[in-house]
Amino acid sequence: MNETATIVARVHEALRSLDLPDVVIALGGSLAKGNADALSDVDLYVFAASFPDPHWLRQRLAAQLPEAGAFSAWGTPSECGVDFVLDEQPVEIWFRRTDEVLAGVARALSGAVERGERVWTPNGFYRHTALSDLSSMSVLACDNAAFAAMLAEIRAYPEALRQAVFAHGLEALDFWNGNLHLDTAIARQDRYYLESIYHQVRTGLVQCAFAANRKYFGGDKKMQEALEQLGALPAGFMQAILPEGTAADASSAHWRGLFDRAFAMAGPLRQIYQQTDTDRRS
Repeated sequence: MNETATIVARVHEALRSLDLPDVVIALGGSLAKGNADALSDVDLYVFAASFPDPHWLRQRLAAQLPEAGAFSAWGTPSECGVDFVLDEQPVEIWFRRTDEVLAGVARALSGAVERGERVWTPNGFYRHTALSDLSSMSVLACDNAAFAAMLAEIRAYPEALRQAVFAHGLEALDFWNGNLHLDTAIARQDRYYLESIYHQVRTGLVQCAFAANRKYFGGDKKMQEALEQLGALPAGFMQAILPEGTAADASSAHWRGLFDRAFAMAGPLRQIYQQTDTDRRS
């Protein structure tokens, strides 16, 4: 057993000792997805019918893991976390109420695209991101049959969600392409406004790319690596999403080129979306 596996086993044992009702414990994050690096932490997800106060959880885990340190806790009993360091390895534990997770997944399966605000997600928190975590996590313990059934159901990308995410992703492109306010901002070289619009547009393109490939969007981290793993992307897509250079002293012509390249991705993405539909039916 390697060092990380030993840490996971020790924390798993400590979590089981909490005796949470109908608990599900899983290894998540980059370790579960297979793209961890030397800077990755250990992410553990805990789903249960209810939780005690997060500070009580912190105290109990500290008692169970006396060799760990730098404990902190955040959130509320319906969604909270306990973070600490064990054997020089950062560990993050995310506690979620099972009923809320199941309800959120049910909405996603029906085609709901919900975007909220979380301080740790600067581009907004797409709630269907949870399906990426849930579908990739490695379950260590599962005492909830409904949760196990949900995990089986989301192994295949739900078609209703795919349609909704793709349509949502194109909204910003369709709005800004040919928009007078964008043209004026380019002429003025209104950098802050242009950067905001450009990021909105490319965020939509990213959502479209994942949906077209029937892959769950897993958040903004390691985006280049995630995009490179998709099966089909339009020519020039990476350059449109992650252009080289800086926009600090960009001319109007530079900004026009950035937006034109981004807008040009809409048609090829639609073709990929339609082609994957055809391939699925054949």
